[in-house]
Amino acid sequence: MKFARFTSFLMIFASAILFSSCEKEGVGGKNTLNIFVNHHNQAIPHAVVYIKYGQKEFPGEESNNYDQNITCDSNGEAKIENLRKGHYYLYSRGYDESIEMAVTGGVPVEIRQKSGEKSVNLPVTEEH
Repeated sequence: MKFARFTSFLMIFASAILFSSCEKEGVGGKNTLNIFVNHHNQAIPHAVVYIKYGQKEFPGEESNNYDQNITCDSNGEAKIENLRKGHYYLYSRGYDESIEMAVTGGVPVEIRQKSGEKSVNLPVTEEH
């Protein structure tokens, strides 16, 4: 009887430790993504970058499909801070003044470390 109780306690304790160590993607971590949105290596100022947590593939163009968004600065750069390790999908929309057209694009990103910075090149193309 004591052995059965001890085994049950041990199983519950091990499960609690296992589940507490599994953190989902998203905010609450110590990683930063430094993003550069560009069209043919030219910065896209003030492009909007959308991020979807826990995603490896394009979730669609609708902004409500994403968990967070940020607007790039005048150099086409954006910074998303406090992310946990895991998979993310970045999608961007902007306007290329040199060709007077809207541009979009997306890339999957994997953060493998618990803390640090990662640079992401986010190329965009003309909408068709």
